[in-house]
Parts: sequence; C-alpha cells; structure tokens
Amino acid sequence: MGRLDGKIGIVTGASSGIGHAVAKALAAEGVVVYMLSRSAESLAAAAKDVPGAICVPTDVTKRESVHAAVAKVMSDSGKIDIAVSCAGVMYFTLMKNKNYDQWEQTIDTNCKGVVNMSGAVLPHMLSAGCGHIINISSDAARTIFPALAVYNASKAFVSTFSKGLRAECVGTGLRVTDVQPGDVATNLIMKNTDEAAATDKNQRTAYTTCTPFVVDQPSY
Repeated sequence: MGRLDGKIGIVTGASSGIGHAVAKALAAEGVVVYMLSRSAESLAAAAKDVPGAICVPTDVTKRESVHAAVAKVMSDSGKIDIAVSCAGVMYFTLMKNKNYDQWEQTIDTNCKGVVNMSGAVLPHMLSAGCGHIINISSDAARTIFPALAVYNASKAFVSTFSKGLRAECVGTGLRVTDVQPGDVATNLIMKNTDEAAATDKNQRTAYTTCTPFVVDQPSY
C-alpha cells in the first residue's frame, strides 16, 4: 500500500532526468502516472521502470498537444490529482554567439510548457476542489550563472508564475509548489553546442558552486 493509492498524476519530461525520477517515486507511492514527453520511443523505454505507467507522447510547447493529453487523462480516470512539470532544457550559451534557436527552445519549453500544463489541469482541479500543481524551477531562478542568461530568466519566470498561480488559488483547495533544485546529475546539458560557453572558466566555477535544493511553498 502506498501513501498516494488511487491518485492520478501527470509528469512532463518523464522520459529522463528529474521527470523520470518523479514518475518512479509517484508510482512507488501508488499513483497512476501518466508519463508525458515528446518521444514515444523514449517514453516506452523509461516506462519500464515505472509500474502501471501510461505513456502519452506530448509536446509541452504546443497548447493543443497538452490539452489533448489532459483530455485523455480525464477520459480515462475522471480526475487529475497531481501535475508535475519537469520538461525543460538548459543550454550554456553566450548571448554574443547568437544561438537564437536555443534561446527560443528554452523559452518555449521552460516557460510555455509550464503555463500550458498548469492552464490545462487547473479547471479540472478547481472543479474538484483539490489538486497539487508542482513546477520544477531551479536555484538558477535566484542565482545568476554566466552563460545561462536565458535559462536563468526562464526559471525565474517559472518561480514567479508559480507564486502568482498559488496566490490565485488561495481558498480553492489547490496547492502550487515551486521546486528549485541545485545541480543535478542528469542529461540536461548533453546537447550544448556553444563551445565558448562550455569551456568558460568563470561559468563552470559559478555553476558548480550552486545553492542547495529549495522548495518554495509558503502556507496560507
């Protein structure tokens, strides 16, 4: 028996990294986990470690894709108790090197992805009078690292958005949590192509001295 038996959860970015770990942890507590990520193949491989998981290929940057995934969960289960937004990218890139595509992908995934998921599940949770929205931000929301200007800003957005949503949900029965991890051993930075940023001594020194794991969830 798990502490969360019978609960229904959605986890974005669930095919790897923090998202995969969250999906496994929720399933271990009895949650029926809907794992969302863009790649059906990667999801299927990751789901082997998540008992009872249901894979729903989803692009969090596309509102229609997110709403379709949430509609499937509601059709299957009739409720959503937990929604965890873990999908994210992190590119070490110097602004002077003009990596426009990477900047846009960071904003689309880290910012729009969180807004799309929160907006899709919110009406269902409000109707039920309960639910927990958990957004994975970063200590980079509070500590500025060289060569991560766009990433820093995207995570500050997630943190501020979560606070605003939490204030909006006071008295509704919903909870909103902003989780701010420090340095985590995942494959998040494996696709970096800006060699100048990746080899910059100041950037590497600053990032490896980042702050500990923080959960921003004051009581009301």
